[in-house]
Amino acid sequence: MPLDFTLTPEQEDIKALAHEFAEKEIRPVAAHYDETEDFPWP
Repeated sequence: MPLDFTLTPEQEDIKALAHEFAEKEIRPVAAHYDETEDFPWP
């Protein structure tokens, strides 16, 4: 019996939400924190 690893519609929605959050909130400041080796406390 083969395993089915496709995501459910709910899982697809969560994945899209996480991607949107990362693009809007993390990507714009990621390079700064990488260069300064600081932790993003805010």
